Amino acid sequence: MIEKQVVVAGQLVNYLTNDLQDPAAPTVVFLHGWGASGKIWQGIMEKLEKIYCYALDLPGFGKSELPKKAFTVADYAELVREFIGKLGLKNVALVGHSFGGRVAIKSTIAHNVAIQRLVLVAAAGFRDNSALRSTKIALAKIAKPFVPASMRKNLAKMFGAGDYAESGEMKQTFLNIINEDLTEGIKNISVPTLIIWGENDKETPVEFGARMHSYIPNSTFSILPGAGHYSFLDKPEGFTRVLQDFIEE
Repeated sequence: MIEKQVVVAGQLVNYLTNDLQDPAAPTVVFLHGWGASGKIWQGIMEKLEKIYCYALDLPGFGKSELPKKAFTVADYAELVREFIGKLGLKNVALVGHSFGGRVAIKSTIAHNVAIQRLVLVAAAGFRDNSALRSTKIALAKIAKPFVPASMRKNLAKMFGAGDYAESGEMKQTFLNIINEDLTEGIKNISVPTLIIWGENDKETPVEFGARMHSYIPNSTFSILPGAGHYSFLDKPEGFTRVLQDFIEE
């Protein structure tokens, strides 16, 4: 993999690419979840030998700059749109995991003509029906930098999900992200969409994936047995097979 940087939307953005030299190959842009970076997709990218692959470090993560202001989902989506345009990418399959799924949804419903396919991996975007659970999860994420490790562990255990990213200067950005409900936008997705979920996901329940599938007319729903929230790490072979079949169909 080759690591490169580009300035888009006034932000220095770091990204990984396989720098494939085949003009006929399809193109995939990967978006990571909260607290991760583009590098989390490297194992999958290495398996997609005949596909152009790009994995961004979204602003505030990895080696990219912190946002110059508190970002919203729309800000991240605009940055992705500009990234695709600046690199001249065409016929893109946009893949988003968790928080990256929110950004992928927003990028797609903004009618970016370069995005021809959408892949949502344990994607966030709905408000949990239980407002209490949503509030607790938000508290656990935001509290992490400010409370002892032992207490953070107990919070994660109580709330059914753990290992949340440090917030730091990203606190307001995080609040902006989780406070936006993308339900209506999801219903407006028209491109072919693959929805991938881990059977044992405790952070975004598989029911969320089923609901997305019911809202998106041209969608396929694939559940990976034995996988959790990070299905592409838990079951990389199965994940790659499902993804590649969708991209190349």
